[in-house]
Amino acid sequence: TKTLVETFMSLNEVPNRETRDKMLTILSKISKDWVFTIQQKTRWDTFATSPHYKEIEAIPCAEIDSAKLTQIIKTLQKIKAESHKRDDIVDGRRIDYQGPAFNFMEASVDFPSTDFATHAREIFDIFQMCLKLKDQATISKEIQIMKEDILLLKTKISEIERRLKLDRSGSMNKKKYMAMAEAYRQELASYPEELLV
Repeated sequence: TKTLVETFMSLNEVPNRETRDKMLTILSKISKDWVFTIQQKTRWDTFATSPHYKEIEAIPCAEIDSAKLTQIIKTLQKIKAESHKRDDIVDGRRIDYQGPAFNFMEASVDFPSTDFATHAREIFDIFQMCLKLKDQATISKEIQIMKEDILLLKTKISEIERRLKLDRSGSMNKKKYMAMAEAYRQELASYPEELLV
């Protein structure tokens, strides 16, 4: 659960945005039966003990847009921050684990019915998107690579601009170098704004 929750909470990270946007498009079109539930999971005493889930909020999946998704992630982060730590004693019992949990899509459907096949397709489409989500370690690596690429492009642009300023004799092909600098600027503009700082 912990890794799944952390991966879900990274939906707004740059490398997951395309998948997030596709997921939100699918969610906007699914039936009203599906509900996303936010929970606090508590396991008492030992790992072998069945966990207890306390429902915090239930949101119809079809109502989840970008703003609502951000709110869900903030709620999960708040639960994580406010949860008791392992081995804390609460009400005379030792906590083995406490933290956020969720059910992404939950619904009750009569079987057999035509709705069952529709619901199965809807959940398949969403879970297919979930499989494309990147975990925090992958995201960190990808962001680091993007930052290195950005630095390299900025360095290339600066070097071209420096050479153009120093070339008083006119021996450089200015049009060629200006075109190269512009190509680098366009490539730089393709990166997310928050990484360009």
